[in-house]
Amino acid sequence: MKNWTLFLFCILALHACTSSADDQESASKTSTETPAETPVIASKQCFADSLQDGSVVSVTVEESDGKVKGTLSYLFAQKDSGSGEYQGVREGDHYRVVWSYTIEGSAQKEEVVFKIEGDQWIRKNGELLEKDGILILKDEANTPYDELLRKVSCEL
Repeated sequence: MKNWTLFLFCILALHACTSSADDQESASKTSTETPAETPVIASKQCFADSLQDGSVVSVTVEESDGKVKGTLSYLFAQKDSGSGEYQGVREGDHYRVVWSYTIEGSAQKEEVVFKIEGDQWIRKNGELLEKDGILILKDEANTPYDELLRKVSCEL
């Protein structure tokens, strides 16, 4: 009987040691194999156009989780330029942002609606009106997308 008791004790002890080692190995695998939260990588694109008179229009677009931000600059050769930053959201296939810029020494805010199609950034341009301190399109539904910039390297 003593031998059976000793035998059973050894089996239980061996099983306990093996289970404990397996549990520790499993726990260490879980902690090392469980990926950390995947960071959201923002995409950045740049677009520009040079006009015949030497004016340059450029925009950067950075998007992350449906939110967008960037810069928009109109560097006119013959008149006052406007340059500043914008923030907004993506709504389906277009973006709606508020552009804060300086023109003729004055701070201005303007809602800008644009979309990106392939290698092109296309903006709606039309008559503006002021609402709550922000310039908006007077008739957005009937305003065409007509200002087109082409993709360029952001390294310039």
